[in-house]
Formats: sequence, C-alpha cells, structure tokens
Amino acid sequence: MTQRTTFRNGLLLGVFLVLSSQAWAIGGLLGKLTGTDGPPKPIALEASSNRADAFAQAVNDSNALRPTSKPFSGPASPVALSSVKLSFVVDTSASSTSGSGSSTVDVNYKLLGVSPETMQAIGDDFANNLRIALKEQGYPVLSTEKLLTNDVFRAAVADAPTAKTGAAGLLGIGNGSVSVIGKGTADIYTMTGYNKEIGLAKDFGAILVKANITLNFVSLENTGGFSQAEVTHGVRLSVAPKSTIDIRTESDAKTYEFMRAVQLPSKISASVVKANRSVGQTALLVFNAVNGSAGNISNYEVTAVDNYREVVSGDLKMLAELVAQALKKQ
Repeated sequence: MTQRTTFRNGLLLGVFLVLSSQAWAIGGLLGKLTGTDGPPKPIALEASSNRADAFAQAVNDSNALRPTSKPFSGPASPVALSSVKLSFVVDTSASSTSGSGSSTVDVNYKLLGVSPETMQAIGDDFANNLRIALKEQGYPVLSTEKLLTNDVFRAAVADAPTAKTGAAGLLGIGNGSVSVIGKGTADIYTMTGYNKEIGLAKDFGAILVKANITLNFVSLENTGGFSQAEVTHGVRLSVAPKSTIDIRTESDAKTYEFMRAVQLPSKISASVVKANRSVGQTALLVFNAVNGSAGNISNYEVTAVDNYREVVSGDLKMLAELVAQALKKQ
C-alpha cells in the first residue's frame, strides 16, 4: 500500500467518523424533540395522584408534533358503559441482543395462582367501579337493565363469554394472556358491526364508553446497548401501552390510547422463584456458545397473593377513576 493510498483511506475514515458523530447527535436531538428517544417512562398511579393529570400523561405520546388529547366534552347526555374488556398477561418475556451480536439475554416470567374465575370477578368489579366513576364525572349512567332493553345489546351480552358460565370457548386465551368481558357489557362493534353501535347510542341518546385494558404483571425493558445485552425486570402490575378508551355518540367518536405504562401500587406477588431452564433452552445456549455467542436465559415464576382479587380490584378502582377522565361535562 502506497503512502498516498494510506493517507486517502485515513482521510475517508476521518470524514466517515465526523459524519457518523453528527448523524448520532442529530438523531438524538430529533429523538428528544419527537419523543422517540427511548420508551416513555411509566406513570405511577397512587391514591394521592390527581386523576385528571394522570389521564393527560397516559394518553400523551410525548411527541412535540402531537399535543396531549383533551377529554371528550359533551352535554349531560346519559352514558352507557357498553364494553369492558380486561386482558391479563400471564406469560411474558423480553430479549436483548448486543449490537455486535456477541451476547444475548432472555428473561421469562409466568404468573401462577390466579384462576380465570378470579380474573372474571376482577373484570366485573372494574366495570362496576367504572360506572361509579363516570357518574362522579357528572353524567347520568344508564343501568345495565336499561341497556338490555335494546335487542342487539341484549343478544351480544348473552353471547359474551365469561368464566362463570363454563361455556365452550369461555375466554379469549392466547399469546400468554387471558381476556374477560365485564358482566353486563359486550363489544357490539366487533360482534355485529358499526351500525349496531350507532343504533345503541341513538336509541338512548347516549354517549357510549368502551374500555379495552391490558394488564401486565411484570415490567420488562430491553436496555442493552452495542457492547452488551441486558433486560431490566421487576414484578409490578401495570396497564400496558396500547390499551384504549373509546367514546362514541350517534355522530361523533374518539379513541384515547395509552402511550405509556401506568404502574399500580399494590404488591401482587406472594413469591418470585427462579425456575430451571428447559432442555430446549439449555440446548440453545450450548449451540450459541459453540458458535461464539455468549448468552443467558432466566425463568421466573410469580405466585400471586391469596387476596389477589381484593388487591387488584382496589388498584383498578383508581384506574377506573383515571379512565373516567376521558369524559368532561360541558
């Protein structure tokens, strides 16, 4: 290699490093401006938390180009709680791989000791607490009995699966979660169509409220960088991002999406035990090691407290008060 070639290659490398550093700086700046600089921090919901402020934080995506969504404001029309769906995550995991690909970390959690019937009871409790919270916002709330006079809604509620009925296909179980429908509610939009939902709102001159909430029982976050793989984790019940609150009238509709996790305060675990790796997991680690990749797989089993329903329903009462902030009386 000639001296001229060496100099040219060195100059090109220097230019590349300068441009790369500028790109990283610009990327970091844009990330801070648009709210994409890492995942948004979770909100800690406590008994003393201001529910309106917590709602505003929950539905704000931290993007400078998209301001916080304001509550739905309308006249004192009656409110119909048409659908409450709770999805309980019972099996979850997170993985991290270093930027160089030389190391991987996998963390897996399973929730034990919570029956589908307990989850259903918590869903029923949440639906009742949400009705109370909406009433406290100053809106008259239609009773379930009143809503059941609508033929379409009555049929949908009768078909809605619950743990208590023991019906075939009683719950939505899949992807490590169990989903329950609050007693006396049903999502007629997905079951019988858009026009049926509009018809329900029209029949009662009502504002329909729907809540679709996913509950994680552990917080997992991929925090690995270029040089290492890492997952931070800890047992903490929280409302997952992408949970939604839908507000609909005969002529208007609005959806609020949780853009960050909302952590709940109570301790829900009686014990957290590290479990053995499966044969397949061990084989994977050996295979990766032979191919020059370091790694670790950790499994944990979380056993719920005996009074899980009481504890979780107590926390979800605060969540119901937060959800009710989606409506603000004119």
